[in-house]
Amino acid sequence: MAPGLTAYNELGDAVRKTIVLDKLHPDDPTKNRTTERFLLYQIGEDGVSSMRTEYRAMSY
Repeated sequence: MAPGLTAYNELGDAVRKTIVLDKLHPDDPTKNRTTERFLLYQIGEDGVSSMRTEYRAMSY
């Protein structure tokens, strides 16, 4: 199994996961498989926040 790298935001949520397919270039998105996760927060009129998650897979 290929090693993976995970990046976190300020709140500790995983926002990017990269499966390293090319060990010589682990930061190159054209040579590895990356999935990004976007977390969107909204505060409602009653003060309750809602969260929506979107994913974007980048596979080259």
